[in-house]
Amino acid sequence: MAALELAQDGLSNAAAAAQEPMSMPMADSGPLPPEVRFPYGFPGPGDYRIFVQIKRAGRVETGVFDAHVK
Repeated sequence: MAALELAQDGLSNAAAAAQEPMSMPMADSGPLPPEVRFPYGFPGPGDYRIFVQIKRAGRVETGVFDAHVK
């Protein structure tokens, strides 16, 4: 299987919660880094379109990423 790692400036780690609910630490440890990682195995090489939805400040935002997997 091919693999892809996405990093998009301006998105917070909250985007990861769009895939699966998880427990987040509540301690204030400073600002979060401006990157999100989604480990995913693709079934084979080719062109893919990935949709990511996050809820921020009560609004749902959608990001679209095109990826070419070798």
